[in-house]
Amino acid sequence: MLDLQRAPGTNEGPISRSADRSTLTQRELEALKLVAKGYGYAEVSALLGVSVHTTATHLRSVYSKLSVHSKNEAVYEATLLGLIPAPSQF
Repeated sequence: MLDLQRAPGTNEGPISRSADRSTLTQRELEALKLVAKGYGYAEVSALLGVSVHTTATHLRSVYSKLSVHSKNEAVYEATLLGLIPAPSQF
């Protein structure tokens, strides 16, 4: 999961997430949105017109940038960060 930090100089206050919205590329976001809709790697690849290897590379990069280890975690974190809409808003 992402690193959480308290407001500077305090043990109280809101917890902020350290990920930056601009860290994911447009293609990574497209792949992540399709995964969030329930598509598998082969389906995402066909929809984006790229190889399965390229899709896997995009999603590994997403996992790394969001500090997660699975598709479910990536979708959850990206939704919390406002990078992708909540599943009910697709």
